[in-house]
Amino acid sequence: MKAKNFIIVGIVLLFLGISMLLFIAATFSYIGDHWRVISVIGEYCILLFIPALLIGGASIIFGLVKR
Repeated sequence: MKAKNFIIVGIVLLFLGISMLLFIAATFSYIGDHWRVISVIGEYCILLFIPALLIGGASIIFGLVKR
């Protein structure tokens, strides 16, 4: 893979991790009945937002070093 591709994938994963964090905050601050699907998606977001941020950051750093 080219260095440019690592940087692009890293940026996308960082935005994905940030959007997961925002979804988690919105899910926990919501008062009312949730759909069960939204609750399950929130649980997976809790588990996966930190790895998405770490892998995205590592991919950007690797792409910059490889350049």
